Amino acid sequence: METLRILQAYEIGPKTGSYSAEGVGSIALEISKRLARKGHEMWILTGAAPDAARVGDIEGVHVERVELAGMMRSTWSPTNLMFTRQSFFPLAALRDAGKFKGFDIYHGHIYSASIAALALGRLWGGGVVTMIHGSYYPIWDEIAGGEMRADALRLAERTLATFLAQRGDAQIHTANYFAQMVRSWGAPPNRLHIIKCGIDVERFSPTARPTWR
Repeated sequence: METLRILQAYEIGPKTGSYSAEGVGSIALEISKRLARKGHEMWILTGAAPDAARVGDIEGVHVERVELAGMMRSTWSPTNLMFTRQSFFPLAALRDAGKFKGFDIYHGHIYSASIAALALGRLWGGGVVTMIHGSYYPIWDEIAGGEMRADALRLAERTLATFLAQRGDAQIHTANYFAQMVRSWGAPPNRLHIIKCGIDVERFSPTARPTWR
């Protein structure tokens, strides 16, 4: 079996231990752990966090936490991806670009981290995969807190999702409806792939009876 060097990028990575409390970060970590067990070299590129070492290892996955003027530590949250963190993360990643040379695949999650993965992949000649974990596009009017803000968020999503699909080598979607929207906006159909999120049946059983605990 051919082994690969794969870098996964997401702003909120695991702070300590072997899990991440945030959903997308958990997916990136679980994908990495399983591929590491198959013999691939797995790295997670994420933002710095308070009381967390800049470099670490979680079950065979190498973790690199980047920083830029204290912005990553000050915006870390286990559940909330702040706009400021998204804005500074690509700059923090590119400042340390030399550390991330030589990967076969640069895999970015959502938008800002996907921009970082795209930049690193094109800089160092690796394949680029971006992953869009669903979207609030159809309901921004209900949750954005104003019509102008909703319009701005829809424009940003439409622009970024299409740009990343056009410039990367593949784009994974966890939701069929948004993949079809991105396709309608001009993304190459052959680069769009739908892979729905799975579940670890060794930890979570569909036949288990719910309990308060």
